[in-house]
Amino acid sequence: MLQELVSYFGILASIWMLVGVYGVAKRYPNYSHKNQFCSELGASGSPTERLSPAVNNYPLALLFCCFGFYIILVPEGNWALGVIGGLIVCHGLATAVAGFFPMDPDPYTTSPSRACNIHSFAGMVMLLSLLIAPLLVWFVSPLSSLFAW
Repeated sequence: MLQELVSYFGILASIWMLVGVYGVAKRYPNYSHKNQFCSELGASGSPTERLSPAVNNYPLALLFCCFGFYIILVPEGNWALGVIGGLIVCHGLATAVAGFFPMDPDPYTTSPSRACNIHSFAGMVMLLSLLIAPLLVWFVSPLSSLFAW
């Protein structure tokens, strides 16, 4: 039962991300999804600095990590599933780190704080992990390419 539930965490994470970012943005006066980074929702000094990681980063980190471990532990899996699951876990951990270390109020600052540098590095790990994982699904895993989407 629990294993079947965890198998849906990847889809749940996608829905959670959309609803969470939208909901937190409603509490940020004049926030523009078109003109601002979603990281600005949790930036130092923002009106949603504490709310954004609590609603978005930490629950998403848990969902991604659980789903990644589920993929790693698929009984009929191969090395590619282990790597894909590991990348999803890395994405989850980086999501938590990005929430714990907020970006600076000005995303274009020329001298970012240590926290902002850590946040940016975590964002890069998040991006790369979920760019590489679908490529592995498409080219070397036993999963359907539909899973990559």
